[in-house]
Amino acid sequence: MSKLAAPRTGWGFWFAGAIVAVGAADLTVLATVKAFLGSGYNGHALSGWMDVAGFLLVGAACDAALLAALWALFAGLLRPIVDAPRRTALALGVAAATPVLTDVALHKLHATLGDVLALDLVVQLAEGDEVGALEEVAAALPSYGLLAVTAIAGAGTLWWGSGWLAKRLAPMRGGDRRRAAAVVLALCVGGVALSAARLDATWRFGLGWKPSGMVLTEMATRLTDFDFDGAGAISLPVDAAPFDSAQHPFALEIAGNGIDENGLAGDLPHDFTPSRPLDVHPISRVPGAPHVVVLVFLESFRADLIGATLEGRMITPHLNRLSREGAASEQAYTHAPMTWPARTSLLQGRVVATAHAPTLVDDFKQAGFRVGWFSGQHDGLRDGADYLGYEGADAFSDARSHLDQRTSRSAQPISLQTSWQTVLGDVEAFLSNHPPDLPLFLYVNFTDTHFPYDHSRLDPILTDARLDRSQISRANRSRVWEAYANAAANVDRGVGALRATLEQRFPGERIGILATADHGQAFYETRFLGHGQSLDRHQTGVPFITYQLGGVWPEPIALSDVRGLLARAASSADSRGDFVGAPDRALFQFAGNPENPRLIGLRTLAGTTLWNPHADEPQDEDAGFARLIHTWEATRTRADDAARD
Repeated sequence: MSKLAAPRTGWGFWFAGAIVAVGAADLTVLATVKAFLGSGYNGHALSGWMDVAGFLLVGAACDAALLAALWALFAGLLRPIVDAPRRTALALGVAAATPVLTDVALHKLHATLGDVLALDLVVQLAEGDEVGALEEVAAALPSYGLLAVTAIAGAGTLWWGSGWLAKRLAPMRGGDRRRAAAVVLALCVGGVALSAARLDATWRFGLGWKPSGMVLTEMATRLTDFDFDGAGAISLPVDAAPFDSAQHPFALEIAGNGIDENGLAGDLPHDFTPSRPLDVHPISRVPGAPHVVVLVFLESFRADLIGATLEGRMITPHLNRLSREGAASEQAYTHAPMTWPARTSLLQGRVVATAHAPTLVDDFKQAGFRVGWFSGQHDGLRDGADYLGYEGADAFSDARSHLDQRTSRSAQPISLQTSWQTVLGDVEAFLSNHPPDLPLFLYVNFTDTHFPYDHSRLDPILTDARLDRSQISRANRSRVWEAYANAAANVDRGVGALRATLEQRFPGERIGILATADHGQAFYETRFLGHGQSLDRHQTGVPFITYQLGGVWPEPIALSDVRGLLARAASSADSRGDFVGAPDRALFQFAGNPENPRLIGLRTLAGTTLWNPHADEPQDEDAGFARLIHTWEATRTRADDAARD
């Protein structure tokens, strides 16, 4: 009798051991990258032994559910090729290894790109280039050789270990039925645990970073999405109308209809008017107006680079000069800290762009300007021509025009780049054939400050030390920043050379310049490298410098205001601009997709109101929260109307 009972007890023991191993791996990553057992970096932290014990129990229940499902899955897949009991042991080992390896991979990515990296963020940053995104992720992981050796060693260990265990444990009696029952029971327990965790923000946060929590949350959302509108009854945001597909947290709000479609802050008032971008008026040529207008668009260029130094040396002397001789705003922001929405917002003058809408290119073409478009990146991502309007330019080149001169490791669209020297060469070639008496609009995009912040064509302005991708880590932050500063100094040199070329080509003519960027860049200030994750100033603040462009411009000012600003300035004989604070102005910001954002915010001179739909409970009694929600709703409604038009 004892011999028959031993195997059953043994398998339960090893399953419990797998749960402990997975939980330990998860907790190690959480403690390391999120300080989940300490102060809590950019997130929550456990406090007190009861909080820790509760999270461990909830996490163990979720891990049991995932492991039971994976165990049954791998046992079924191995049935044709491996006999029992080794099959059962091997399946359990692979099931346990799956979340552990996921933890290891995420930890490596976090060490390079930052602690708050999420897989959905990688996809969004890919701008539609999934293959390029996979290459970028692979570049942050260990070498393929090391991965291959590790995989072989791991597979060998699992094979040997499953054989060792199989000799000591008999085949599981009624194995398939037992596993099926275990899966159902474990999933039920996991669902209950997930529901309980929703009541505690810290537990919910921790589960969001555990592989089992990610999987179960997605499953719970799908299984409780009774009306198939994409929102469930367990995970945040909760669907307050689970059987009405017209009402859910991301439903499009209809103003003044008496229905709160998204269940947030009440019905959108019919008379609610959010802050709007500067109006766009047709450009009219008047005496003394700029003969040449240049939009210098910088990639991943932090606002605080302007005026900054590295070891006593100015990083951006040419941009500093433009700022001194013109005007500059310290309250300029992008609506979204990602390249594609930022660039389309700038060119269309909209918070959220729509296909085939007019752009700056159309404005200047209609006013009789020749238009030149010169970019150091791939501008065709996500049907760029339909949103950017560059097909209307008289001259066009981007990184696709110089594949043989690319500075990027890969030619994939997400990675493709050329140097500022290449871009400037295209501009100079165009100007050599441009009739000086014709008015001119130039769009010039320098991209050298994009990750990984170094390439062979950068001049050693601030440092001559090269930065290898393997050196990019939080522990090496100062060296990474040094390389980034040198890249910024190169871009600044390109801006200075561009200005000198224009002044030589158009002596005595008024040349108006606006220099700004698509977004900023975090350098581990919040334990994150890059952009797209936060709406703080590091990632959403941008330089905003006008030179010989007259007008009075409100602050805070956004990229969507650029189109209106340039249209007015190009129609004015006034050559001196000024920025004036507008306390009532509120800029809407979002991370991710505006229809289903990961984070939204409303920025004023007084501060910023933020809300994470997937982590924070609604604050329905708060006036700032209501204004934020109504601005989001009105922005989406306006974008939807524009798309239909």
